[in-house]
Amino acid sequence: MRKCFFILLILAGLAPALRGQYRDHRIANPDSLENVIAGWTPERLATASYGERSQVAGAFRDLMWGYSVVNGERSLYMARRLVALAREENWLYSIYDAEKMIGQHFWAGGQPDSAAAHFRRSLEAVERMRAGETNAENPEGYDTVRVDDAYSSLCGAIGNLYNTMDSIPKAMEYYAKAGEIFEKYGWKQSSAVLYHNLGETWLDEGDLRQAKECYGESLRYAREAEDSLMVADALVGLAQVAVQRGRLSKALGYVRSADEYYSQHQDREPGGRIELLDVTEKVLSRQKRQRGVLALVALALLVLAGAFQVLWERLRRLRREKEAADEVIDEAIAALSPAAAPGADNAAGSAAEGWTDGEAEDGKPFLSAREREILPLIAAGLTSPQIAEKLFLSLPTIKWYRRKLLEKFDAANSADLIARAKERGLV
Repeated sequence: MRKCFFILLILAGLAPALRGQYRDHRIANPDSLENVIAGWTPERLATASYGERSQVAGAFRDLMWGYSVVNGERSLYMARRLVALAREENWLYSIYDAEKMIGQHFWAGGQPDSAAAHFRRSLEAVERMRAGETNAENPEGYDTVRVDDAYSSLCGAIGNLYNTMDSIPKAMEYYAKAGEIFEKYGWKQSSAVLYHNLGETWLDEGDLRQAKECYGESLRYAREAEDSLMVADALVGLAQVAVQRGRLSKALGYVRSADEYYSQHQDREPGGRIELLDVTEKVLSRQKRQRGVLALVALALLVLAGAFQVLWERLRRLRREKEAADEVIDEAIAALSPAAAPGADNAAGSAAEGWTDGEAEDGKPFLSAREREILPLIAAGLTSPQIAEKLFLSLPTIKWYRRKLLEKFDAANSADLIARAKERGLV
């Protein structure tokens, strides 16, 4: 609703003020104007002179706008009095102004159907002015610029109505009509306001691309108009889009730029500063959440790396155990082969793969490569589990090789095995 309220103030009523044409209706002393209209009943007005009726109509208009912010009911009453008098005299501009104000009150009160009816009556009056209709108020016709100004203001109000009714395409149609008038006369400030609120609309609709484009146009027009407040508002809008897109660094840049204005004008537009603080809080909150996510990702990567390392070591161990098992099977097969039968000549094998000094004892088999790897570890005092851990082999495999070494050296135990190995210079 913030976006529509903002459009209501600028496009639907105060747009002329932005171009230096708006008469200040903020009544410092409403009692004086109330005295002007006091006693002017419809019956008395019917017999009043044209000048008196014009004076009373002016008071109605000033009170209508003056009360619009502080007393809605009184403002609506004055608008009704004005439109009744204006219709009697066919004062088209006053009809437009009063009917639009009545429509705005119904719109703000959540009665869109009633608002639409009064906006239609207001639009009829504007169309008659644009068609060149004359009357006692303007015997030569209404000023084109003033009529276009009224038309753009009314289009903004009607756009608001469709916006709150979720008829976005229809709202955009009327906003575009207002924008054409602003562009025609080069009303940069009004264009900045219009595009800012278009950005707000698209942001609420979740269309971040169009929201960014509209905020960007608002920023461009605001800078051309040298309106620092609208520049700040456009920057806040761009920051909101950046937050939604997750571009927090860019959002902070927009926030800092906007804050340069608000920090120097803290007495103006407190609503804008509050929104800036809200956007800043969102940025910081998302940054904190983003850091938390990154920390979790880093932790997950560390866990995965540890798991991969464990898996890799496990695969290495399994591969070594498989190789050892293959060796054990090969040795067992070799022991059962005819070449291993009693009396077979083992001298050649002993010389090629046997003892380190190249000599083999009669009837003693040579040492395999795995046995030569395990024997020094036994001599160093390592237990079978320690040797298994060091060589990435299973404990049964190490025990099997230890037993084979005891048999080959005809040793009674490990100490005897080490002593015999030392005698032969193998350890």
